Amino acid sequence: MVRTSKVSQNAAKAARKSQVASKKAALKTLCKCVYDDEQENGGKLPYGYMTTFIKENKKIWTWMTRDTMLAAYRRFKLTKEKR
Repeated sequence: MVRTSKVSQNAAKAARKSQVASKKAALKTLCKCVYDDEQENGGKLPYGYMTTFIKENKKIWTWMTRDTMLAAYRRFKLTKEKR
């Protein structure tokens, strides 16, 4: 469907921005949980942790994959280490 009016184009753009912002917030929260678990385990994630973590949360966030979570976690970890 093509958005023909400026109002519908702006509404679609605003909806997309809010959707992206909510996904980023969700990923940041999940990364914080993973980071806390890693710190409790001596700085290493247990084998298969991320896969089971994704399976547990897949019902809530259907858009989340293992690749998106790993990429977000790497970025989160880099920003944590820079501080």
